[in-house]
Amino acid sequence: MFEEILMDFKEEKDGNLRHKNDLSQTSLESIDYILDMINLDVVKILKYNRI
Repeated sequence: MFEEILMDFKEEKDGNLRHKNDLSQTSLESIDYILDMINLDVVKILKYNRI
């Protein structure tokens, strides 16, 4: 379980580094991106609750 959590954190860090330069997006695209990140976090929480 610890290894899965660690891998997810590493993937999230890599994703955040890739999207670091995307701060110049329009406001609607930024909102969509934030909502996508929230949805991914919810999925991770549900996944960890099942483990």
